[in-house]
Amino acid sequence: KSYVTDLAFISDRADVVMSSNLGWRLENVVYLELLRRIHGEYQQVYYLKKSNDFEVDFLIYEGSHVLELIQVTYKLDIMNKKLYKREVEGLLKDSALTKCEQLTLVCLEGESEELEIDNHKIKVIKASEWLCQNKRY
Repeated sequence: KSYVTDLAFISDRADVVMSSNLGWRLENVVYLELLRRIHGEYQQVYYLKKSNDFEVDFLIYEGSHVLELIQVTYKLDIMNKKLYKREVEGLLKDSALTKCEQLTLVCLEGESEELEIDNHKIKVIKASEWLCQNKRY
């Protein structure tokens, strides 16, 4: 995936005023914040896509293990089965692949909560709360 390093360039996209673009914008903001939070010498931020099976927006990687898996979405809507399945299953499948249990889903709209699915805990957190954390990896 490609991200902009200066959010001012986002306005150059043709579909900039469309609401569907908000998820892409949020993903860019999360990426830039992750770059600020990690120790560049020891840690890396990756994207994982396993063919068309699943994808996870961000893996925080250090040494030989994954510290955290982060999925970003505009809104986690349980009623939208396709979206919900894509966001949650990506985290669950990648957790099984990487043996990482620190699963986070950052969303622009909705409430912060903890989901427990198949013996995995997924921390759902509003982007405003996540961005205000003083977390370092």
